[in-house]
Amino acid sequence: MDFDARDWFWIVGGDERRVYSSAVGDYMPATDQRYRDWVKAGGVPTRIANEFELGEVLAPYALRPAPAGIVDGYAEKRARGVVDPAGFKVTMDHENRLRAIERQLGLNGSPENLPALDARDAIKKLM
Repeated sequence: MDFDARDWFWIVGGDERRVYSSAVGDYMPATDQRYRDWVKAGGVPTRIANEFELGEVLAPYALRPAPAGIVDGYAEKRARGVVDPAGFKVTMDHENRLRAIERQLGLNGSPENLPALDARDAIKKLM
């Protein structure tokens, strides 16, 4: 059977009592008829170490999972693709320079330096 990320099953962390279904976006019991039919048709579930890694696998296909442990890996991988760390640093440096000019002009500005932000974390919170 050819891999189809939209309709695949994973055994996560060796727990064979349940499988993750990308078609459903969540876990289901290994006894579920859809899974049993898929295996009968020649499907072999992919074994994966943990939920975070599964989230990273699903991210390039934009298959957002339901379980929080999988969402974390999904959001991390998706955010990595959105944020260019070098570009973000340039933007923050520029912002800090503008704030310094505001202070020199006596305008009500913000703190001298913005807190060190992790753009990936900010993007992840939006997902």
